[in-house]
Amino acid sequence: MDLRSRQRSIVLLATLPLTAAWGLGSAGCAFNLKGTTPASSSTAQIAAAPRPQPEPSALTKLFDDYYDETLALDPVLATTLGEHRYDAHLANDLSEDYRARVGDFCRRFLARLQAVQATLAAPLSTEDQLNVDLVHRELSDRLEGLAFPDHLLALTHISGQPVDFPVMASGGGVHPFDTVTDYENFLGRITDFVTWMDTAIANLQRGIEVGVVHPAIAIEKLIPQLDAQLVDDPKKSIFLQALRTPKKPLPAADSARLQIAYERALSEQILPAYRRLRTFLANTYLPHCRNTFGVESLPNGANWYAYRVRTSTTTQMSPEEIFRLGESEVARIEKEMFRLRDRAGWLGDLPSFAASLSKAPGGRTTREGLVDDYQALRKKVWDALPALFGRMPRAPFEIRAIETFREDSAPSQYQQASPDGSRPGVFYVNAAEAGKGHPMRVSETLFLHEALPGHHFQISLQYEDTALPRFRRLLGYTAFVEGWALYAESLGDSLGVFRDPTQALDHLGAEMLRAVRLVVDTGLHHRGWSRDQAIAYFRQHVVSTTEDIAADAIREVDRYIVWPGQALAYKVGQLKFAQLRERAAHRLGPQFDIRKFHDEVLRNGPLPLNVLEARQDAWIAGTLK
Repeated sequence: MDLRSRQRSIVLLATLPLTAAWGLGSAGCAFNLKGTTPASSSTAQIAAAPRPQPEPSALTKLFDDYYDETLALDPVLATTLGEHRYDAHLANDLSEDYRARVGDFCRRFLARLQAVQATLAAPLSTEDQLNVDLVHRELSDRLEGLAFPDHLLALTHISGQPVDFPVMASGGGVHPFDTVTDYENFLGRITDFVTWMDTAIANLQRGIEVGVVHPAIAIEKLIPQLDAQLVDDPKKSIFLQALRTPKKPLPAADSARLQIAYERALSEQILPAYRRLRTFLANTYLPHCRNTFGVESLPNGANWYAYRVRTSTTTQMSPEEIFRLGESEVARIEKEMFRLRDRAGWLGDLPSFAASLSKAPGGRTTREGLVDDYQALRKKVWDALPALFGRMPRAPFEIRAIETFREDSAPSQYQQASPDGSRPGVFYVNAAEAGKGHPMRVSETLFLHEALPGHHFQISLQYEDTALPRFRRLLGYTAFVEGWALYAESLGDSLGVFRDPTQALDHLGAEMLRAVRLVVDTGLHHRGWSRDQAIAYFRQHVVSTTEDIAADAIREVDRYIVWPGQALAYKVGQLKFAQLRERAAHRLGPQFDIRKFHDEVLRNGPLPLNVLEARQDAWIAGTLK
């Protein structure tokens, strides 16, 4: 998901030793009524009366409380999950008060976990033990994360409320705009947004004082995005878009009242907040930005980056090990590219081969046309999926072009559907070039990653599995989620895509991009590479028939600079899925069924990679019995 951390809709977890493999979710009891005799009327009346329900166990109560308090701490996450109690709020997650609340939350629940386990009369089931371990993992990891001053690096050109909140305001995000109450709730979120913006300014000032500041490039890229919101005409503001084009008709009196309230909020709250931030960044913050690019150059930076790496990959791999793995993968994929070039009969180098394929016909020169082509691809892939999967998601998803105000900096991405299906998933396509009249073709690889059978497929199955405890909806280990999506790209041949050399090369190019990330991310943050050095390495190895590699190299490297470690998850996770499939096929032999393998790896939702591996080994052993 080349998802930005914009709306923190998935909780990312780090690595903690887990003591059990994942088991089946709990299910209700089934009663065998065979052989019973008809009841008398009095007996029937007694039977029909509501029976008292047993009190939930202390552990079940803990899991439920953990879920509810997590949502209270993160109102946007609650909205994402279809819980609308907090729709009038945004978390001021930059404030010291908020960080103190998170610390208290973690310590309280760790103590409760310990107390519950101390009172148990019998060992936990495999299922409950894993649930305990996962909650313990999340709490311990969040506590560890509080030691690092992420809140002093409050925003970037790819993350933070100045970039994210307009998307929500547009009606294209997770906030619902279906009723008058929804619109009134968003006015509350506007108030919280202004508080967040002012806290961000205060935190950035504190960062200057303690030497925790961004590289200048992050702020230089952010300022134009702030300028895009400083419109003179309210009718052009994205913050009034949901009212301009309501999803459902509003009563005339309410519509008129809300129009006045939103215009006042824009002029008195939103625009002044953007102006304050823009002025501070340009006049005060930017002159103090650092000229280094790696997080290890910051105070306690080596430990900070190591934490990021563990969080992202759910492994104990060191940055240096990941750097070497990346170099190995770059060399392997490059050989695959040369083999494709040779089969096509091209005699030049890989960039010239890509340039020749880029001239293939079929590009679209409008955003609408490109979206239409993705719709056609969607049907083709959906029809082929039953050959590889036994379980299919029910949740719908839409395909939309990214909004014009952010298309120059935001990658194509996926926004998950709500668990109850009331809000569809969205596959956002960056159609900027088509919008400028330059031909763009669909990317089969991108669709497999973001939509089917990648993010939409996996996340929807996770949300739809009611056998899992509710808190499991909070889990989104990056290495699993992004590793699965990258593995999903490799299924293209089986799904009837990658049939022409252009798409085949772009598929290898996308895999190369993820391998290069291993080298460049660790190069920047661990080995002290310069931005120019990272861009040069990217341009040397990444090949594409559709992307402007020079521009893409800059965009990608600047992403790694401000989001340390996140990009490592893709390749590390994908390699684990590929390894598990190869192991299962080898050990099961004729009993190996690709549909059952895929259903099994997705059956329990996201897991840390070591837990996933243990679970798959147990599945293989059970199949062989």
